[in-house]
Order: sequence, then structure tokens, then C-alpha cells
Amino acid sequence: MIKNPLFFISLLFNIFLIYKQHSALQVSMFEFVQVFYFGFIASNLFFLIISTYVMYKNYDIFNFIEKNVFKKQAAVIIGSIIISTVISLIPISVMIIFKNPNFQRIFVLKGIVHFFIIWTLSNLLACVVGSTIGTLCKNGFSMILSFVFFGLFIKYSYGSYGSYIKQLFNIYDDFTFAGMNYICGRIFNTFYCLDKLFILLISLLILSISCFINKRIRKLYSTIFLILTLFSTCINIHLSSIYKSTNLNQYDPIKNVNYIVESYDMDIKLGNKFKNAANINLSINTNSNNVVMLLDDLFKIDELYVNGKPCDFHHEHNKLNIIRSFTEGEKVHISVKYKGYVDVANNLGAPVYYVSKYATNLPISSFYWYPKASKTSLINFNVSIKASNSIYSNLDMCSSSDSLYKFRGKSSGLNIFSGQYKKYYENNIEYIIPTNSNLESFKLNMQDYINNLNSKHFSKKELETLNANKFKKVICGIWDINFNVQFTKPYIQIFEDTLIINY
Repeated sequence: MIKNPLFFISLLFNIFLIYKQHSALQVSMFEFVQVFYFGFIASNLFFLIISTYVMYKNYDIFNFIEKNVFKKQAAVIIGSIIISTVISLIPISVMIIFKNPNFQRIFVLKGIVHFFIIWTLSNLLACVVGSTIGTLCKNGFSMILSFVFFGLFIKYSYGSYGSYIKQLFNIYDDFTFAGMNYICGRIFNTFYCLDKLFILLISLLILSISCFINKRIRKLYSTIFLILTLFSTCINIHLSSIYKSTNLNQYDPIKNVNYIVESYDMDIKLGNKFKNAANINLSINTNSNNVVMLLDDLFKIDELYVNGKPCDFHHEHNKLNIIRSFTEGEKVHISVKYKGYVDVANNLGAPVYYVSKYATNLPISSFYWYPKASKTSLINFNVSIKASNSIYSNLDMCSSSDSLYKFRGKSSGLNIFSGQYKKYYENNIEYIIPTNSNLESFKLNMQDYINNLNSKHFSKKELETLNANKFKKVICGIWDINFNVQFTKPYIQIFEDTLIINY
């Protein structure tokens, strides 16, 4: 394989692309994976052509060494994987050498792993397609057929973001032609694993068809292999439909709020699944038969107690309806445990609200991730967060040790962020911005926006706070500006002395 002129053409083309596109590594490791799209295709086409050619050509030396066609195909596939792995060391070395020094190690590692997975699986699929068609169609037409068949996978990868089925058949980065969130990078969640496993299963399915047609392999074995791979592929598609990204929700405000939230006490665990044990103290201001709070439907409630006793509730239409008789002036203690996979994407497919082991974006004004009222007021918060990466919030941090972060304070809402951030201090203001951002450029852009603000989205007091720089903290977050949610402002959220900027 490596003596073929196509090998050197493919290698030189990839080296040229790496040279031209290595500057993307200053933005994000994942940006480099996106712009290397044609490098992946060039490598795939080499393995596609060479595997097809080797299998349909009747080489005497090859036939002498191994007469079993399936074993020949296996030898070609294994050899291709070895060559692919060796070649991948070139772009991976460039990624390590030219990466932005501000990137956290975990995100550098994730970027490299993401690149290697796409590189290996796409080359494997190309080799399996080529060798299978070359085996079944032993003439020059097999080359054309290989191009046509593999071209369908390339076609699925090209263009705008689509359904989860299109994502599954996209053998490259799903966000190559869509928006990418560089704060979180590529989230390695359940859907990501299923997405990449699907490519492996498709390769095995094509290989099982080759085995089934091969007369030298017992029909029982080849049939079992074919059925197992087909069944596994169907199961994968079904699970992918469950764990795919959810769409943005429309929230309707609560009418006739009959309570005041006095305090929250939360014990939060952030991983690939969000978990929260929340204790909420309310003061009832009118007699009623229920209390309604806002909470996104993607969360599942495990248990709910009112004043220490189990209570009936309904959770639908992004509202938590607690059914019980409440008396004016009554002090109510609500204890609720809930959890959920938070992976909400916009119409371009980019992550907007998410929770993973190393990246989190939970802005309360636009995504109701804890039970809250539709009216905003100052509330006491006491929050403990267990996480694997540094946590940032509009509340003041009391302590942090052994991945446990504690926040306390009075605010109109709690916002939590984590990911590829860097912290700066300047003029008694704390700036928490993405690692690929320059502080001075960020401040200039922020000031330009503040200078052009009007009273459409901000009160007079808020405008005075912004224009006079009466804030102590600035955090970059993400929310959808087309999302019509009450109290959500397009680019800046103000929580007391903290500004949250839509990045």
C-alpha cells in the first residue's frame, strides 16, 4: 500500500492542509478537526481506492500466500488500520505542538481523541467498503461502484445540521458546517458514543454481507454474524433517538403566583447527568390548592416532599404543579430531588444549554433548570456543587476543595458555568472569558455594545449600572437570542453586580 503513488499524493495533500490550517489550533482543538474536513476525505479516498484495487486484482503472490478471499480482505483491513494509525501521528503531533497554551489539558486530550476517532473510523469504513466491493465485483467497475457508495457517506456529511439520523451517517464532525460552541468543545456524552459506534457497526454490517456471500464461510456462521450486526445497528439507532439533543423549549409564565420564594439550599452533582437535591422555602401569600413553579420538562423528578411529607405533583409543559392545600401566611418547605441529561441544541445543532463532566452552561433566565417562580426577586442561595472542572457563578464562592464548590449569597437567580474559561482581574473587576479570547478585545466589544444600549431591554437603573461600570464580575455564557422567554435579554443578563455576556 505505502509503495503506491496514491499514498504519497494523499500524504502530501494532508501535510499541505495541516500547514495551511494549523492556525485554527489557536481558536480550538475542535476547530482544527472541523477545518480538516478535506484532509479526512483525502485519506479516506486513498484507503477506498487501494483496498478496492488490491481485492479485485488477482495477484499471484497474494493468492499463493492466502487463497481464502475473506482472510485476504481481513489482511487488507488490518494493514490499513495499522497504516492509518501511523499516519495519524503527523496531524496529532501538530495539534500538540501548535495548540493554544491557554487550553486546559483535558480539552486538548478530548480534541486529540475526537480527531483520532474520526480519522480511524472513517478510514476503516472506506477500507471495508472498498475491499467488500472489490471482492464482490472483480473488475474495473468495482472502482466506480466504491466511489458511488462511499460518496453517499460524504454527501451526508456535507451541508447544514440535520436530524439525528443524518448525524449518525455523518462520518466526520457533526458540526463541520454548523455552529460550534468552543467553550464546551465536543461533548463526550451518550449520543456521541452511539454516534461513533454506529460507524463501526455499519462497517461490520458491510463486512458481514461480504461474509454471507462468501461460499468458503459456513452459512450458519455468516448468517449469525449478519443478524447480530443488523440487530445491533437497529438497537443503536433506537438508543440514539432517545439520547439525541433536545430542542429549545418555549416557556409560558405562571399566572397568579401565590407564593414568595425565600431561599434555596441545593446539593448539585455535575457529570454526564445533572442531579440536584433542592430545598426550597416558600411563604404563601394567598389560600390555594396548589403551587406552580417553572422547571424544564427534560428533568425527571425522583421524589418531592412538602414539610417532610410526600406530596402529589404533576410535571408537564415545563411547569411543576405541587398539589396540596396552602394557607395564606404559611411557611412551606419543599424538598425535591430530580435529574436529567442536559443537552439542548439550537436550530443549527450547536449546544446551547448543557451539562457534562467538564463543561456546563446553565443560565437561569433562559433555561429553567431549577424550580422557580416567573417573577424575579432577591433570594437567599446556599449551593454546593460537585464537579470535575472549575465552576463559575454569579454568586460568591465560599470555598472549593476536592472538586466541591460552595456558593452563597442573595440574588434574583443562580447561574452556573464551566468549560474552557480563563479568569482575569482588572480594575477590581473579575472577567471570566473563553480561553481563546483576548481580554482587551473582549472589553472593547463589550463596551461598544453597552454604549449602544437603550431602554428597550434594560431599566434606567440597569443602564446606569452598565454605563458607570458598577459591576464586579463579568462571565461569558450562552443562550439563544431568538428564544422568546420572559425576562431574557438578547446579549447581557444582569444579576446584581454580575454581568453575564452572551458569547
